[in-house]
Amino acid sequence: MTRPRAERRRQAKAAVSPSIDANQPSPATDRAVMILTYRTPYAIVVRAHVRSIVRQPKHTLAFLFCIGLAFATGTIIAKSALVGLAGAVGIGALDILCPQLLFNEEAERLAFHPGGIRASIGQWQRFYAWRHVAGIERDRLAMTIYLANLKAFVIPLSAFANPNEIDATVAALNALRRGVSAVTA
Repeated sequence: MTRPRAERRRQAKAAVSPSIDANQPSPATDRAVMILTYRTPYAIVVRAHVRSIVRQPKHTLAFLFCIGLAFATGTIIAKSALVGLAGAVGIGALDILCPQLLFNEEAERLAFHPGGIRASIGQWQRFYAWRHVAGIERDRLAMTIYLANLKAFVIPLSAFANPNEIDATVAALNALRRGVSAVTA
């Protein structure tokens, strides 16, 4: 007996779906431990991006590589170190300013699950497993969740009800990241 064509297509599609992460939470089995909804002001995005260049080794190396390449290319083509320096400064400025120029302030929603983070911005949604989170930090303006691919979620401290909640949230998220299941935030 043969299976109906629609059922065969559905099973084949489910078998080869590469976009589904095995650690992605299932709505039926995994509930979010914590949900944050917030808006990140432009000034905090600028500060977080520059801070990322300084503090994240991958970002620093990528920034220096682009500047070095621009300097070498400008020097070789124009046969002038001044042109190379101008190109390096231009590329460096573009690298710093481009993310801010593309920034659009929208309501963001992060749902934290034992398997990772589900990010929603407008119609866009993405799941990041904890293994893709490079670090979680708090400073005087924001809590930043750095991802391994040079992306970050910058959550302003105004998204929290009180300052004690911020430190508890950072501790709870680091516990989730390490796989500790006892989270009380």
